[in-house]
Amino acid sequence: MITKSLWLVFFSSAAALLTGCGSGDSNSGVAGISAVQPAYPTADTAISPADNVIPVTVGRSLVSPSVNVPLVTIKVCVPGTQICQSIDHVLLDTGSTGLSIFSNTTGGEINTTMTPLPHLQDVLGRNIYDCFAYGDGFVDAGGMYQADVYIGNHKAPIQTIGVFGDSETYFSTLCQRNPVVNTQPSGDYVIQSPSGTIGRGINGILGIAPYKLSLINETTAQACDSLFSCVAYQYTSVNAPSNILSRLTTDNNGFTLSLPSLTIPADSEYNSPPFTGNIILGINTKSNNIITSTPIYLSSEGYIFCYSGSWKANILFDTGGVAYFIGNSLINLLTPYGYSIVYGDFIALPDNESLHITLPSYDAHNTKINLEITISDTATMKKIWAGSVIPDLVFTNNIPQLSNTFDFGIPFFFGKNVSFLFDGATMQGNNTVGPAVFIN
Repeated sequence: MITKSLWLVFFSSAAALLTGCGSGDSNSGVAGISAVQPAYPTADTAISPADNVIPVTVGRSLVSPSVNVPLVTIKVCVPGTQICQSIDHVLLDTGSTGLSIFSNTTGGEINTTMTPLPHLQDVLGRNIYDCFAYGDGFVDAGGMYQADVYIGNHKAPIQTIGVFGDSETYFSTLCQRNPVVNTQPSGDYVIQSPSGTIGRGINGILGIAPYKLSLINETTAQACDSLFSCVAYQYTSVNAPSNILSRLTTDNNGFTLSLPSLTIPADSEYNSPPFTGNIILGINTKSNNIITSTPIYLSSEGYIFCYSGSWKANILFDTGGVAYFIGNSLINLLTPYGYSIVYGDFIALPDNESLHITLPSYDAHNTKINLEITISDTATMKKIWAGSVIPDLVFTNNIPQLSNTFDFGIPFFFGKNVSFLFDGATMQGNNTVGPAVFIN
């Protein structure tokens, strides 16, 4: 199973606000929270182009109303050849591992006839298939192929990637039967139809989680013959689906995501257009990716932690999330502020009651850090709702296994340089060993 923290949220017209975790050292409501008027910084200057700088566009997805979607373009090639296809509108996701793309039979771009990628096979020549599970409760099934993958001019040779829609009708029943992916309250995931899969409005997912670089221990892969008689398959260290950026031939110890801030004009509606930031490949490998800030160490599951009194919550840095997602067990933190949940999953505060939140949190080495979140009021959200980018967006998270998690989606990254050092990786001039995050 290739696990994805995918949160492409579909909505039409509503207002949503975000919340966060409180500390234990304040005298009003949730500790550490005070009400202030949010201020939006001005747009940052883009980094000059270089061979390790890859553009990232944040905006709406292709055919859905989902906003705040970070998208990149990649190129996949038949290994060792120049038979290639460029795939645009690929979701950049720090909450998952592995590259998955949609076949043209399901409305995506990859055409395995025009670009005949070889199937990953077992020693008996049977094709390998796998399940792709998401935090939003859906599973896709697809064949596993091998390809040379390019990010800009950087190459990751002979990588195992998933192709959605490939023999999905046959293989999806195997995903349903596998107990590893039966994590919905009903005991079943929903297998997406081809139209539902591409309905997310993206052509693929580039999973670049820093804490899980390989999926060698996943247990849902199957080796199937031409009649789809299948047996369990175990990936090897050579062919397991992996974080593509960690498999590049250079600049492969991590990356920095640099996104601009937004300027929201006062007292007027503002439909924010898409904007462009950058991925800068490598950490301390070139003059444009030098980091001197203090590391925030991640746990083996990719979390840092937030303490408040007797309870402890997880925090996940997840560019695949279009908003801040708050686990259901944490919603009561907002009770003192008269919040309401509107339109099913949106969290809102009354008009003119915005919040600025400091999150007293701790990394995997128990070092205290402070993360800040700004919450706008309902009136402000309505003013900017029609845009492609919405900075202060929050939803409840109804997935049981994430009920105790704050998922810091892409809005957290706006106006920041956030660097990820991969698991086990090191950096020149520093004794830090990943997985770690640096925030500037």
